[in-house]
This record gives sequence, structure tokens and C-alpha cells, in this order.
Amino acid sequence: MQPPSNHPEEGNTLFDALRKTKGRGTEIQQLRMERDSYLMSLNDLYLNFKGWLSAGEKENLLFIRNTEVQIDEELLGAPYTAPGLQITFPTANRIVDVEPAGTFMIGAWGRVDLKTGIREFILLRMRNDDGSIGWRFKEPPRFGAGPASFPVLNEDLFLDLIKKLIF
Repeated sequence: MQPPSNHPEEGNTLFDALRKTKGRGTEIQQLRMERDSYLMSLNDLYLNFKGWLSAGEKENLLFIRNTEVQIDEELLGAPYTAPGLQITFPTANRIVDVEPAGTFMIGAWGRVDLKTGIREFILLRMRNDDGSIGWRFKEPPRFGAGPASFPVLNEDLFLDLIKKLIF
């Protein structure tokens, strides 16, 4: 029996695998650009949320706190920190967590979950009819209801989702 070779050029599977990843630099850069675009879109989305909830915040019906979430997506190779929100409704005794779930989703360019301890709604960053990318609500599946529906997220829909989460 021969001792293992110390020469990486002799087909060592570890080094073969590393050689294959050598050219992925541009691919990783593109993936990081997509992640950065997702992170910027989260900031814009949260500005909308804060604006839509501002009347309730002025009356002390709710409080909004910025949070951070660690996301680990295999495609990127390293975890990253994404902004989140926590919305407290003291009179309803509820907290809604707004948690980013990641950039890379099948059919979408990002996901955010709105959740309490018992309910959850999903927002997806998807292509709009005009080709732009925007946030949509993924309606929960209903038995026998046909294909999924993804209405465009707007103020009325957002406030309705929050109401359903806390009552």
C-alpha cells in the first residue's frame, strides 16, 4: 500500500473541486450584486411600511423598532446581515416581526415574512407586468382555488395583512 500523494495535480478530489470553483469569481460578484439590490429594496419597503403606519405611531397605537437578521444563503458562501422590523401593538398585545428570508427564491428576487407567533404572510419581490421588479403578496393556497395569486403590495393590502395578523 502506498502512502497518499502530497501532489495536488495528481487528481486529489479536494484540489479538483477547488480548481472547479476557481472561475466562479464573476458569478459570485453577480450574486452579491443581486443580494445588494435585495437589501436596498428592503430599505425602500420598510420606508413604505413606516410611512403607512405613521398615523398609528403618532397616536402611540404601535411602535416600530429596527432589527437585524442573519441570512445564510448557500449560493453566496457566507452569511450576511439584513434589516428587519418589529412592530409592537400594545393595545392588541401583539408583535409583528418583519423578517427578510433571503434573496434567492424560485420565481422571485427576495422574500420577506410578516409573522406573529401563530400566523405568517409572505411577500415576494417579483417581476411586474411592466418588467420592473416590485413587492407582491403571496396569497395562501386554498384547496381547489386554482393557481396561486400574487397581488401587488400597496398600502391598503399591507394594512389589511397587518390587521389579519393581529386580530
